[in-house]
Amino acid sequence: NIRVLRWQDLSTSFIGMNAMMPPLDNPRVRQAVSLAMNREAMLNLWPAGKMLSQGILPPGLPGYSPVPKTYDHDALAARRLLAAAGYGPENPLPALTLYKSGSTLSGRQIDTVMVNSLAEAGIQIQLRYVSWRDLDSLITGRHAQMFGLAWVADIPDPDTFLRSLFYSSS
Repeated sequence: NIRVLRWQDLSTSFIGMNAMMPPLDNPRVRQAVSLAMNREAMLNLWPAGKMLSQGILPPGLPGYSPVPKTYDHDALAARRLLAAAGYGPENPLPALTLYKSGSTLSGRQIDTVMVNSLAEAGIQIQLRYVSWRDLDSLITGRHAQMFGLAWVADIPDPDTFLRSLFYSSS
C-alpha cells in the first residue's frame, strides 16, 4: 500500500524584493514588477523538467495548490501601476538593482529575457552578479534592493520552504 510519486526536483526560483527600500516600499511598484516579469518567456528558453510556479510551494509537496497566485505578464498594466505610483516619462522609476550569485550561460540568457521584459514596462534593472557569500551578506543585512534565488527542498516537507524563507528571524 505504498504510493510512489516521482518529481524531477522540489525547487523554486524567485526574485525577492526588499519592501523597506524605496521605491519598492510602494506596493504598486512591487506589483508592477510582478506584472512586467515575463515568466513564461523565461521558462521557454530552457523548459525541460520545469513548470511555471503558482505559488511558493512546488508541485509534489503537501500544501501545494495549482490555483494561480501569480500575475500573468502584462506590461501595459505594469505601466499603469507605475503611473499610479507617480512614475512615468517625466518622472521615470529609478533603476532597480538586482543581485544574483554567479550564473550559468542558460541563467544569463534567462536574466536577459527578464531584464528586457521589465524594460518594456519602464522598469530598468541593474543586474549585479556577486559571489554567494556577498549575496548572502546583502540579503541577511537587508541591503539588497532585489535578489534572485533558487531554493531546493532538502526534505519533501513544506516547512523546508516556509520556515527558511518566511519565518520572522530567517
